[in-house]
Amino acid sequence: MVRVIGIGDSMVDKNLTSGIMYPGGQSLNIPVNMHFLGAESAFIGCFGNDYVAEHMKKTLDEIGIDYSHSHTYPVPNCAAHYRVIDNDRVFVRSPKKINPMTRALFQMLDYEGFSEEDMAYIKTFDVVHCSNDSGIEAYYPDFKAQGIKISFDFSLEHEKEGYMEQICPNVYFVLLSCSHLNETETQERLIKAHTL
Repeated sequence: MVRVIGIGDSMVDKNLTSGIMYPGGQSLNIPVNMHFLGAESAFIGCFGNDYVAEHMKKTLDEIGIDYSHSHTYPVPNCAAHYRVIDNDRVFVRSPKKINPMTRALFQMLDYEGFSEEDMAYIKTFDVVHCSNDSGIEAYYPDFKAQGIKISFDFSLEHEKEGYMEQICPNVYFVLLSCSHLNETETQERLIKAHTL
């Protein structure tokens, strides 16, 4: 059985139209979906200490996703706010693009990176799923050297100068948001990711 761990953003989407809050984040959604497909999954991220974080943890407990190596800080959990207009999500208030690990630093809280115990745990997984909001790029060469496949969600950051060149040599799976590109531009992005 494949083992997948997501590392990075732990946030919720708050639907202001329905009043429903959905746990998620790029790095959390993949291990949850893989769990439902039969994989053994876990998550490492930074949670706040509010009702949003408690809702996320309760949901992960109910699903059966291990988050025991995650960190909790005395700050509000990240949340994006949106309304549904013409059957489409329109974000009206989104969190700053600060990854969970860096967020702790911005709040002047202690975060030293992964402990030896965290690293030993991470290395028991076949795939590490991260995103442009994970903030752990410095660890990718080590993960790769250990034979761990890295799945990376660029979102729209593949358009940022030099970012694909920095990330792609160390990752195995690449996800790109290309809905704004035409087919030729999308193929060019995919070829670039593959050749790096």
